[in-house]
Amino acid sequence: MSGRTRSRRRALGPQCTHRQESCQALTGRHRMAKPDLNRRQFLATAAAAGLGVATASALGPTAGTATAAMGVAAPDTPYPNLGLQMFSIRNLVSSLGFQAVFQELADIGFKDVEFAGYTSPASPGLTIAGLRGLLDANGLRAVGAHQNLNAVLGLNGAAAQMQEFENARTLGMTHVGSGALFPSMLPSNTVSDIQRIAEQYNTAGAAAATMGLKVYGHNHDGEFAFTTDNPARRKYDVLVENITHPNAVIEMDIYWAYVGAARFPGFNPPDYVVSRPQRFALFHVKDGNVVPGGTGSQILEFGQGNIPFRAFFDAVGARSYHYPLWEQDTAPNTPAALGGAAGAARRSYDNMHAVRTLTWLDELGQMIASFAGAGRLNMRVAASLEDRRIRAAVLVESGSETRATAYLEQLIARANNQIRGDADDIMIRSLIVAASQQIVAWLAEAEDRENKL
Repeated sequence: MSGRTRSRRRALGPQCTHRQESCQALTGRHRMAKPDLNRRQFLATAAAAGLGVATASALGPTAGTATAAMGVAAPDTPYPNLGLQMFSIRNLVSSLGFQAVFQELADIGFKDVEFAGYTSPASPGLTIAGLRGLLDANGLRAVGAHQNLNAVLGLNGAAAQMQEFENARTLGMTHVGSGALFPSMLPSNTVSDIQRIAEQYNTAGAAAATMGLKVYGHNHDGEFAFTTDNPARRKYDVLVENITHPNAVIEMDIYWAYVGAARFPGFNPPDYVVSRPQRFALFHVKDGNVVPGGTGSQILEFGQGNIPFRAFFDAVGARSYHYPLWEQDTAPNTPAALGGAAGAARRSYDNMHAVRTLTWLDELGQMIASFAGAGRLNMRVAASLEDRRIRAAVLVESGSETRATAYLEQLIARANNQIRGDADDIMIRSLIVAASQQIVAWLAEAEDRENKL
């Protein structure tokens, strides 16, 4: 593989117009991108939008992996997998069956899946155990499922709940949940209504814990409305504040959260995750064009909308584990000339991969600055490492993965040679090297995918 910047051989999808501000500040100036914009243009646009390199002052000295090295939490490294919600390709599951779909997903690069049902007309007689076998055969892992929330929370009885848990365990899941946040069998209007729902989540979480599972619900925009008996309290806030069991968590649909912020202003979606990182275990990484006021917003292919994903994940950092899952409800409507739902999945994976790489380069810079600011990393050494990181980030933004990799390898060598001392120094070195090596692996993956085209 040569070190020069090669021309792209296919379009990877339209621009993702990232913005640092919250969705409530979005205006009509966000315009749809041209459909032939490739990933290098996509990255350059993200950089031009003012999201080039995150700084410690922007993210704070206690964010992300920095806190791990200072003994606040266990060391964090980037979660390496990207996943999807199977609802995005439901038409393919229905027409082709699970085996063909899983094979395509693995070829694209997806590692995690979230189910939207366990059956397909094209896979008659397939059992839960058989479905697990297909996952294993294609190197995929199920991390969750959207099932009936009443059943998951135990409102349909213990037997129905246990069946959901047994299916999840057979499939190797760590989580089982629903595409809803409030169960249909309970009212969800007043503060006390939402408190009762939260208690149901806590009870279900305790039951799930005995099976090694966690339960979860998934938001849309309406949950960010205010309660009918207290116009100062959001329904979502009441739920988040009152879910306390560690095995009861929430899946944030990022698109719908920003629509909620447009409809019911006064919050910034990532702030929920920053304040309670362990409560938000899964993300629907769904793009779209969010308009002022929210009404008329449109779900789009990842990379075509105005959701500020890079700013979102920069703010969230590595405070806890999170499973990023691509979802596009409208993917089955993608024209055949653009590859249908499979084409949308492939382009969305590529653009998610690019945003993740850039956010972890941002995280790496914040990590280095935090260590230096805390007096745990020599300023001269920090400046040397940061120089290599900035050069790598600029090259990633321009689409030159190979040259960016060379600078990151220099950063790794400098860290290994220049960071010495006690056990804390060795841990800091290990964190910086591990994060850098993960980014190198992602860049190599991007190059390998290009070379296969």
